[in-house]
Amino acid sequence: MDFQFTEEQLLIKNSIREFAEENAENEDSYAVVKRLADIDFLGIFFPEIYGGAGSDFTSFIIAVEELAKVSASAAVVYANHCCLAENAIYQWGSDELKEEYLSKLCRGEKIGGFAFSEGSLNTDWLLINTTAERQGGYYILNGKKTYVVNAQPQSLFIVVAKTGEKEYSSFVVEGDAGGVTVGPAHAKMGLEGVCVTDITLENVKVPAANLIGTPGQGLAIAAGVLGLQNVALAAIAVGISQTALEKSISYAKERVQFGRPIIKFEALQVMVGKMAAYTEAARLLTYKAASLRDQGEDFVQAGEMARYIAQTAGEQTCIDAVQIHGGYGYSKDLGIDALYRDMKGISLFDTSEKPIILQIARKSIT
Repeated sequence: MDFQFTEEQLLIKNSIREFAEENAENEDSYAVVKRLADIDFLGIFFPEIYGGAGSDFTSFIIAVEELAKVSASAAVVYANHCCLAENAIYQWGSDELKEEYLSKLCRGEKIGGFAFSEGSLNTDWLLINTTAERQGGYYILNGKKTYVVNAQPQSLFIVVAKTGEKEYSSFVVEGDAGGVTVGPAHAKMGLEGVCVTDITLENVKVPAANLIGTPGQGLAIAAGVLGLQNVALAAIAVGISQTALEKSISYAKERVQFGRPIIKFEALQVMVGKMAAYTEAARLLTYKAASLRDQGEDFVQAGEMARYIAQTAGEQTCIDAVQIHGGYGYSKDLGIDALYRDMKGISLFDTSEKPIILQIARKSIT
Protein backbone atom coordinates (compact mmCIF):
# COMPACT_ATOMS: atom_id res chain seq x y z
CA MET A 1 0.00 0.00 0.00
CA ASP A 2 1.34 3.41 -1.00
CA PHE A 3 0.90 5.92 1.81
CA GLN A 4 2.12 8.82 -0.31
CA PHE A 5 -0.59 11.22 -1.48
CA THR A 6 -0.80 11.94 -5.18
CA GLU A 7 -0.15 15.43 -6.52
CA GLU A 8 -3.90 15.95 -6.86
CA GLN A 9 -4.53 14.80 -3.28
CA LEU A 10 -1.84 17.15 -1.95
CA LEU A 11 -3.48 19.99 -3.85
CA ILE A 12 -6.83 19.07 -2.29
CA LYS A 13 -5.24 18.96 1.16
CA ASN A 14 -3.72 22.40 0.77
CA SER A 15 -6.92 23.83 -0.71
CA ILE A 16 -9.18 22.56 2.05
CA ARG A 17 -6.72 23.67 4.73
CA GLU A 18 -6.72 27.19 3.28
CA PHE A 19 -10.51 27.11 3.01
CA ALA A 20 -10.89 25.94 6.64
CA GLU A 21 -8.58 28.65 7.94
CA GLU A 22 -10.39 31.33 5.95
CA ASN A 23 -13.69 30.23 7.49
CA ALA A 24 -12.39 29.56 11.00
CA GLU A 25 -14.34 32.46 12.53
CA ASN A 26 -17.62 31.53 10.86
CA GLU A 27 -19.77 29.78 13.47
CA ASP A 28 -22.46 28.84 10.94
CA SER A 29 -21.33 25.34 9.98
CA TYR A 30 -24.00 25.04 7.31
CA ALA A 31 -22.93 28.23 5.56
CA VAL A 32 -19.33 26.94 5.62
CA VAL A 33 -20.29 23.57 4.17
CA LYS A 34 -22.42 25.12 1.43
CA ARG A 35 -19.39 27.20 0.43
CA LEU A 36 -17.55 23.96 -0.30
CA ALA A 37 -19.68 23.74 -3.44
CA ASP A 38 -17.82 26.80 -4.75
CA ILE A 39 -14.59 24.77 -4.89
CA ASP A 40 -16.30 21.55 -6.07
CA PHE A 41 -15.76 19.77 -2.74
CA LEU A 42 -19.39 19.22 -1.77
CA GLY A 43 -19.60 16.27 -4.15
CA ILE A 44 -15.91 15.56 -4.23
CA PHE A 45 -16.05 11.80 -4.84
CA PHE A 46 -19.06 11.81 -7.13
CA PRO A 47 -19.06 12.14 -10.95
CA GLU A 48 -18.85 15.53 -12.58
CA ILE A 49 -22.08 14.85 -14.48
CA TYR A 50 -23.96 15.32 -11.20
CA GLY A 51 -21.97 18.35 -10.08
CA GLY A 52 -19.24 16.41 -8.29
CA ALA A 53 -15.48 16.65 -8.71
CA GLY A 54 -14.84 13.07 -9.82
CA SER A 55 -12.09 12.52 -7.23
CA ASP A 56 -11.59 9.40 -5.12
CA PHE A 57 -12.83 8.62 -1.63
CA THR A 58 -9.38 9.12 -0.12
CA SER A 59 -9.45 12.72 -1.34
CA PHE A 60 -12.73 13.19 0.51
CA ILE A 61 -11.24 11.75 3.71
CA ILE A 62 -8.30 14.14 3.36
CA ALA A 63 -10.76 17.01 3.12
CA VAL A 64 -12.74 15.79 6.14
CA GLU A 65 -9.63 15.53 8.33
CA GLU A 66 -8.36 18.96 7.36
CA LEU A 67 -11.75 20.56 7.96
CA ALA A 68 -12.07 18.80 11.34
CA LYS A 69 -8.77 20.29 12.50
CA VAL A 70 -10.45 23.70 12.43
CA SER A 71 -14.17 22.91 12.84
CA ALA A 72 -15.39 19.50 13.93
CA SER A 73 -18.97 20.70 13.53
CA ALA A 74 -18.50 21.64 9.88
CA ALA A 75 -16.74 18.31 9.28
CA VAL A 76 -19.68 16.37 10.78
CA VAL A 77 -22.19 18.27 8.64
CA TYR A 78 -20.01 17.60 5.59
CA ALA A 79 -19.54 13.90 6.35
CA ASN A 80 -23.24 13.24 6.94
CA HIS A 81 -24.17 15.11 3.78
CA CYS A 82 -21.75 13.16 1.59
CA CYS A 83 -21.64 9.67 3.14
CA LEU A 84 -25.25 9.23 4.19
CA ALA A 85 -27.36 11.31 1.81
CA GLU A 86 -25.38 11.75 -1.42
CA ASN A 87 -23.92 8.26 -1.30
CA ALA A 88 -27.30 6.58 -0.74
CA ILE A 89 -28.71 8.22 -3.84
CA TYR A 90 -25.60 7.64 -5.94
CA GLN A 91 -25.10 4.00 -5.01
CA TRP A 92 -28.72 2.82 -5.03
CA GLY A 93 -30.86 5.56 -6.58
CA SER A 94 -32.32 5.62 -10.06
CA ASP A 95 -30.89 7.86 -12.77
CA GLU A 96 -33.86 10.17 -12.26
CA LEU A 97 -33.15 10.50 -8.53
CA LYS A 98 -29.50 11.24 -9.24
CA GLU A 99 -30.36 13.93 -11.77
CA GLU A 100 -33.03 15.45 -9.54
CA TYR A 101 -31.49 15.25 -6.07
CA LEU A 102 -27.82 14.27 -6.19
CA SER A 103 -27.11 17.29 -8.36
CA LYS A 104 -28.83 19.59 -5.85
CA LEU A 105 -26.80 18.10 -3.01
CA CYS A 106 -23.51 18.45 -4.89
CA ARG A 107 -24.30 22.08 -5.73
CA GLY A 108 -25.22 22.90 -2.14
CA GLU A 109 -28.82 23.71 -2.96
CA LYS A 110 -29.84 21.16 -0.34
CA ILE A 111 -28.05 19.72 2.70
CA GLY A 112 -28.63 16.02 3.23
CA GLY A 113 -29.55 14.10 6.36
CA PHE A 114 -30.19 10.46 7.22
CA ALA A 115 -33.41 9.76 9.14
CA PHE A 116 -33.04 6.28 10.58
CA SER A 117 -33.11 6.14 14.37
CA GLU A 118 -36.32 6.26 16.35
CA GLY A 119 -35.15 5.51 19.87
CA SER A 120 -31.79 7.08 20.62
CA LEU A 121 -28.77 8.67 19.02
CA ASN A 122 -27.42 5.20 18.25
CA THR A 123 -28.93 2.99 15.60
CA ASP A 124 -31.25 0.18 16.64
CA TRP A 125 -32.47 -2.01 13.82
CA LEU A 126 -35.46 -3.15 15.86
CA LEU A 127 -36.91 0.28 16.61
CA ILE A 128 -38.15 1.31 13.17
CA ASN A 129 -41.88 1.88 13.43
CA THR A 130 -42.23 4.57 10.76
CA THR A 131 -44.43 3.18 7.99
CA ALA A 132 -44.60 3.78 4.25
CA GLU A 133 -47.88 2.58 2.69
CA ARG A 134 -48.13 2.33 -1.07
CA GLN A 135 -51.14 4.15 -2.53
CA GLY A 136 -51.11 4.29 -6.29
CA GLY A 137 -48.11 6.25 -7.50
CA TYR A 138 -47.17 7.39 -4.01
CA TYR A 139 -46.06 6.18 -0.59
CA ILE A 140 -47.69 7.68 2.50
CA LEU A 141 -45.18 7.99 5.35
CA ASN A 142 -46.10 8.20 9.02
CA GLY A 143 -43.84 8.13 12.06
CA LYS A 144 -41.17 9.96 14.01
CA LYS A 145 -37.41 9.96 13.56
CA THR A 146 -35.12 11.01 16.39
CA TYR A 147 -31.67 12.59 16.54
CA VAL A 148 -31.51 13.35 12.83
CA VAL A 149 -28.28 15.15 11.93
CA ASN A 150 -28.65 18.05 9.47
CA ALA A 151 -32.41 18.11 10.03
CA GLN A 152 -33.69 21.48 8.84
CA PRO A 153 -36.80 22.45 6.87
CA GLN A 154 -34.64 23.11 3.80
CA SER A 155 -32.85 19.76 4.12
CA LEU A 156 -33.22 16.60 2.09
CA PHE A 157 -33.71 13.40 4.07
CA ILE A 158 -33.07 9.75 3.40
CA VAL A 159 -35.86 8.12 5.42
CA VAL A 160 -35.94 4.42 6.30
CA ALA A 161 -39.48 3.11 6.86
CA LYS A 162 -41.40 -0.15 7.08
CA THR A 163 -43.06 -1.19 3.83
CA GLY A 164 -44.09 -4.61 5.11
CA GLU A 165 -44.13 -6.82 8.21
CA LYS A 166 -40.37 -7.35 8.10
CA GLU A 167 -39.57 -5.17 5.13
CA TYR A 168 -37.79 -1.82 5.29
CA SER A 169 -37.21 0.60 2.44
CA SER A 170 -35.47 3.94 1.91
CA PHE A 171 -36.99 7.10 0.45
CA VAL A 172 -35.91 10.60 -0.52
CA VAL A 173 -38.05 13.08 1.41
CA GLU A 174 -37.79 16.86 1.20
CA GLY A 175 -37.79 18.69 4.51
CA ASP A 176 -40.40 21.20 3.38
CA ALA A 177 -42.82 18.55 2.09
CA GLY A 178 -46.37 18.66 3.43
CA GLY A 179 -46.69 16.73 6.67
CA VAL A 180 -43.00 16.96 7.61
CA THR A 181 -42.40 18.73 10.91
CA VAL A 182 -38.84 19.49 11.99
CA GLY A 183 -38.61 19.87 15.74
CA PRO A 184 -36.36 22.18 17.76
CA ALA A 185 -32.67 21.42 17.86
CA HIS A 186 -31.42 19.29 20.75
CA ALA A 187 -29.06 21.06 23.13
CA LYS A 188 -25.74 19.19 23.20
CA MET A 189 -22.52 19.32 25.21
CA GLY A 190 -20.43 19.60 22.03
CA LEU A 191 -20.54 19.90 18.25
CA GLU A 192 -22.65 22.99 18.76
CA GLY A 193 -22.64 23.85 15.07
CA VAL A 194 -24.41 20.60 14.13
CA CYS A 195 -28.20 20.69 13.99
CA VAL A 196 -29.62 17.51 15.56
CA THR A 197 -33.40 17.34 15.79
CA ASP A 198 -36.41 15.03 15.65
CA ILE A 199 -38.68 15.00 12.62
CA THR A 200 -42.32 13.94 12.50
CA LEU A 201 -43.88 12.50 9.36
CA GLU A 202 -47.67 12.78 9.22
CA ASN A 203 -49.31 11.48 6.05
CA VAL A 204 -46.34 12.63 3.99
CA LYS A 205 -47.04 11.96 0.32
CA VAL A 206 -43.85 10.77 -1.38
CA PRO A 207 -43.74 9.86 -5.09
CA ALA A 208 -43.03 6.17 -5.66
CA ALA A 209 -40.12 7.33 -7.84
CA ASN A 210 -38.44 8.57 -4.65
CA LEU A 211 -37.93 4.99 -3.46
CA ILE A 212 -34.18 4.33 -3.33
CA GLY A 213 -33.27 0.95 -4.72
CA THR A 214 -36.00 -1.66 -4.41
CA PRO A 215 -38.62 -2.36 -1.70
CA GLY A 216 -37.02 -4.21 1.19
CA GLN A 217 -33.53 -2.87 0.51
CA GLY A 218 -33.66 -0.22 3.23
CA LEU A 219 -31.51 -1.94 5.86
CA ALA A 220 -28.87 -2.92 3.30
CA ILE A 221 -28.68 0.71 2.17
CA ALA A 222 -28.43 1.87 5.78
CA ALA A 223 -25.61 -0.58 6.50
CA GLY A 224 -23.81 0.51 3.34
CA VAL A 225 -23.86 4.23 4.03
CA LEU A 226 -23.06 3.81 7.73
CA GLY A 227 -20.03 1.71 6.78
CA LEU A 228 -18.76 4.62 4.72
CA GLN A 229 -19.63 7.07 7.50
CA ASN A 230 -17.42 5.16 9.96
CA VAL A 231 -14.36 6.05 7.89
CA ALA A 232 -15.37 9.72 7.78
CA LEU A 233 -15.98 9.84 11.54
CA ALA A 234 -12.55 8.27 12.08
CA ALA A 235 -11.05 11.06 9.97
CA ILE A 236 -12.87 13.68 12.06
CA ALA A 237 -11.52 12.11 15.27
CA VAL A 238 -8.01 12.18 13.79
CA GLY A 239 -8.41 15.84 12.88
CA ILE A 240 -9.55 16.76 16.41
CA SER A 241 -6.68 14.73 17.91
CA GLN A 242 -4.12 16.45 15.70
CA THR A 243 -5.34 19.85 16.84
CA ALA A 244 -5.25 18.78 20.50
CA LEU A 245 -1.69 17.53 20.01
CA GLU A 246 -0.47 20.67 18.26
CA LYS A 247 -2.08 23.00 20.81
CA SER A 248 -0.55 20.98 23.66
CA ILE A 249 2.96 21.12 22.21
CA SER A 250 2.66 24.85 21.52
CA TYR A 251 1.43 25.57 25.05
CA ALA A 252 4.05 23.34 26.68
CA LYS A 253 6.83 25.22 24.88
CA GLU A 254 5.56 28.54 26.22
CA ARG A 255 4.53 27.55 29.75
CA VAL A 256 7.45 27.91 32.17
CA GLN A 257 7.72 26.06 35.48
CA PHE A 258 10.77 25.89 37.73
CA GLY A 259 12.71 28.04 35.32
CA ARG A 260 12.16 26.06 32.11
CA PRO A 261 9.39 25.27 29.61
CA ILE A 262 7.28 22.33 30.78
CA ILE A 263 7.94 20.57 27.46
CA LYS A 264 11.40 19.82 28.91
CA PHE A 265 9.95 17.57 31.61
CA GLU A 266 10.08 13.88 30.74
CA ALA A 267 6.67 13.12 32.25
CA LEU A 268 5.06 15.59 29.88
CA GLN A 269 7.12 14.31 26.94
CA VAL A 270 5.74 10.83 27.60
CA MET A 271 2.21 12.20 27.36
CA VAL A 272 2.98 14.03 24.13
CA GLY A 273 4.69 10.95 22.69
CA LYS A 274 1.64 8.79 23.36
CA MET A 275 -0.68 11.43 21.90
CA ALA A 276 1.40 11.57 18.72
CA ALA A 277 1.64 7.78 18.39
CA TYR A 278 -2.09 7.22 18.93
CA THR A 279 -3.02 9.95 16.46
CA GLU A 280 -0.74 8.61 13.74
CA ALA A 281 -1.92 5.03 14.28
CA ALA A 282 -5.53 6.14 13.93
CA ARG A 283 -4.67 8.12 10.81
CA LEU A 284 -3.01 5.14 9.14
CA LEU A 285 -5.99 2.89 9.85
CA THR A 286 -8.33 5.54 8.49
CA TYR A 287 -6.45 5.92 5.22
CA LYS A 288 -6.11 2.17 4.89
CA ALA A 289 -9.91 1.89 4.99
CA ALA A 290 -10.28 4.71 2.48
CA SER A 291 -7.72 3.11 0.17
CA LEU A 292 -9.51 -0.24 0.30
CA ARG A 293 -12.74 1.46 -0.69
CA ASP A 294 -11.04 3.16 -3.64
CA GLN A 295 -9.67 -0.19 -4.77
CA GLY A 296 -13.13 -1.73 -4.73
CA GLU A 297 -12.25 -4.06 -1.87
CA ASP A 298 -14.16 -4.77 1.34
CA PHE A 299 -13.39 -1.83 3.60
CA VAL A 300 -16.15 -2.18 6.20
CA GLN A 301 -14.17 -3.92 8.96
CA ALA A 302 -11.18 -1.66 8.37
CA GLY A 303 -13.51 1.31 8.73
CA GLU A 304 -14.91 -0.04 11.99
CA MET A 305 -11.41 -0.60 13.34
CA ALA A 306 -10.34 2.87 12.24
CA ARG A 307 -13.28 4.49 13.93
CA TYR A 308 -12.85 2.53 17.16
CA ILE A 309 -9.15 3.33 17.45
CA ALA A 310 -9.58 6.96 16.34
CA GLN A 311 -12.36 7.79 18.78
CA THR A 312 -10.91 5.80 21.71
CA ALA A 313 -7.41 7.19 21.31
CA GLY A 314 -8.88 10.59 20.48
CA GLU A 315 -10.75 10.85 23.76
CA GLN A 316 -7.57 10.04 25.69
CA THR A 317 -5.59 12.53 23.61
CA CYS A 318 -8.09 15.28 24.41
CA ILE A 319 -8.05 14.38 28.12
CA ASP A 320 -4.24 14.59 28.08
CA ALA A 321 -4.48 17.95 26.31
CA VAL A 322 -6.66 19.25 29.15
CA GLN A 323 -4.12 17.92 31.66
CA ILE A 324 -1.17 19.56 29.88
CA HIS A 325 -2.97 22.91 29.79
CA GLY A 326 -3.86 22.65 33.48
CA GLY A 327 -6.39 25.25 34.60
CA TYR A 328 -6.50 26.74 31.12
CA GLY A 329 -7.47 23.33 29.77
CA TYR A 330 -10.41 23.14 32.15
CA SER A 331 -11.52 26.66 31.34
CA LYS A 332 -13.04 27.76 28.05
CA ASP A 333 -10.35 30.33 27.38
CA LEU A 334 -8.26 28.26 24.94
CA GLY A 335 -10.93 25.96 23.52
CA ILE A 336 -9.34 22.74 24.76
CA ASP A 337 -12.58 21.84 26.52
CA ALA A 338 -14.43 22.11 23.20
CA LEU A 339 -12.07 19.59 21.60
CA TYR A 340 -12.94 17.01 24.24
CA ARG A 341 -16.68 17.70 24.04
CA ASP A 342 -16.62 17.45 20.25
CA MET A 343 -14.62 14.23 20.39
CA LYS A 344 -17.15 12.67 22.76
CA GLY A 345 -19.88 13.42 20.24
CA ILE A 346 -18.01 11.57 17.51
CA SER A 347 -18.00 8.40 19.63
CA LEU A 348 -21.79 8.54 19.95
CA PHE A 349 -22.94 9.28 16.40
CA ASP A 350 -24.71 6.48 14.51
CA THR A 351 -23.42 3.73 16.80
CA SER A 352 -21.58 3.55 20.12
CA GLU A 353 -18.36 1.76 21.02
CA LYS A 354 -19.82 -1.62 22.06
CA PRO A 355 -21.66 -2.40 18.78
CA ILE A 356 -18.54 -1.50 16.79
CA ILE A 357 -16.39 -3.84 18.89
CA LEU A 358 -18.94 -6.64 18.52
CA GLN A 359 -19.01 -6.18 14.74
CA ILE A 360 -15.22 -6.35 14.61
CA ALA A 361 -15.21 -9.45 16.83
CA ARG A 362 -17.83 -11.30 14.81
CA LYS A 363 -16.06 -10.66 11.54
CA SER A 364 -12.74 -11.71 13.08
CA ILE A 365 -14.20 -14.96 14.41
CA THR A 366 -15.79 -16.08 11.13
